[in-house]
Amino acid sequence: MCDRVGLFHDVANRTQQRRMQYFGHVQRMDHTRYPKLVLSGYVHGTRKQGRPKKRWTDMVKDDCRQRDLDIHQATEMIQHRSAEEPGT
Repeated sequence: MCDRVGLFHDVANRTQQRRMQYFGHVQRMDHTRYPKLVLSGYVHGTRKQGRPKKRWTDMVKDDCRQRDLDIHQATEMIQHRSAEEPGT
């Protein structure tokens, strides 16, 4: 049972690490690139009633909170690759 739990944590950590890597990649892009426009864009309109679905940016914010950062601190840190954490 412990091996299965350990495997889950390894997969979850790897997923979080890759999500943060892609976040950094997109943040360093030029402002005219589509991924950057989509990440920083806003869709006008209303959502369905009930609990909103979790978005990719919500997951990035959760990842930042686990690392004791807010999204703005993470963005500043990501602008300089040498300041990133090892393995990210």
